[in-house]
Amino acid sequence: MQGIKKRFAVLLTAAALVPLASCGADNDSENSSVSITAEPETTTETEAPENSSEASAARTGPPEESKEYYLEKLKAFEFSFDDVDMAFDAEGKYMIPPLTDDVPETAAYKETIKTFSRDYENNESNETTVIYYDEYDNELLNMSSMDGGAFEVKKRCEYVYDANGSIILERILWSNLERIARFQYDDSGRETAYEYMDNGVPDKRCYKEYDEYGNTVLECHANYELGETNVLKSPYYLTEKRNIRYDDRGDMLSYDKYMFCHDFPDSSFTMTYDDKGRMLSSEEINAKYDDASGDSYCWKETFEYGADCDQPTLYTETVMDKPDHVDVVSTEERRYDKKGRIVYYKGYNSRHDNVVRIIETEYEELK
Repeated sequence: MQGIKKRFAVLLTAAALVPLASCGADNDSENSSVSITAEPETTTETEAPENSSEASAARTGPPEESKEYYLEKLKAFEFSFDDVDMAFDAEGKYMIPPLTDDVPETAAYKETIKTFSRDYENNESNETTVIYYDEYDNELLNMSSMDGGAFEVKKRCEYVYDANGSIILERILWSNLERIARFQYDDSGRETAYEYMDNGVPDKRCYKEYDEYGNTVLECHANYELGETNVLKSPYYLTEKRNIRYDDRGDMLSYDKYMFCHDFPDSSFTMTYDDKGRMLSSEEINAKYDDASGDSYCWKETFEYGADCDQPTLYTETVMDKPDHVDVVSTEERRYDKKGRIVYYKGYNSRHDNVVRIIETEYEELK
């Protein structure tokens, strides 16, 4: 992988800034905030408390199964899109439904996101994004406006839920694409497989496995043969976590990540936590590092938390392009309302002092 890797889910897109956990009621109002200041080239090294014991998961050593084994796993799930209303013209060409800005009746709340960006060439822009969500916090309608212009509909979504509130069918409409996906879950409500089709054509299927602590330890992807609605290709992507260690709370302390056909790990991860089980750091070492490849050697993320807040108020990513040499440090500041929803985000890095992204978010309850 070239350049900087971004794995923390809420980093780059405004639409991804969705509540994950609640924070303490430190503020006078729902959207008030506490100032956070940080130097862009500073990382925080906080030692996790010593754990009284450790547990090792059953997955040890290199992967044992073949691509053929996982292809059969992928084929085993029964999905059908026959009951989905899809439109084709007289020549059999798929017709994409029109995007509309009608607010869905199922919308439970509205999120307004104002984003200021300044790029590497010192160009500035302002974007306003309005997103409507349903009662399960799933996105229904996404519209945006650049620099005060007219709003444009970016995406519409529809869902069918099971009795547990899990999505079993998802329909996403963009300007030139309609994606329909089906999902399958185990008895614990964890997603074990999904399949989606684009513009009426089955495209991809994914299979997942979990360990005893509920962590995803394997993810396998395969595409369909072009023009063949029932023929899956051999899996093209598989990641598997092996040699996993946990502390006595069930927090994952370390693991090796393997890819298909490799009897050695592609990278190794180490994590630390505070006494509340909140992650303090996550470090990935590229086990296949070769200075000539262009791949970075190490990625380390560190997290700081405000009082009684389970989400990080300060996030720092340090990328080492080679051993003992820091390439870039990216820093993000965040503030939250009483419900744990992010209301302020600021991102910048050590390489370009002029690059910044500031996001301010407001919420309106509709039901």
